[in-house]
Amino acid sequence: MSEFTDNEAIKSALLNEICPVHQKYSEIEISATGFKFRSCCKEFNTILTTKATQMATNQIKTSLINTFKNSLKR
Repeated sequence: MSEFTDNEAIKSALLNEICPVHQKYSEIEISATGFKFRSCCKEFNTILTTKATQMATNQIKTSLINTFKNSLKR
């Protein structure tokens, strides 16, 4: 995990996701190495993993852009 990501925000957003096949929610834990998903099926795990990766990537990108912009202001 990264210091540039808000893992609780990612977890909160993912908790609202429903399996498109089984209409069930997943249980999500934050660990030192990432997220752990307990889902009803492998397909839903894949969807959640993809979304978590995209969200973390976007947060890191935004954080780095803001850091860069702030360093230029000095």
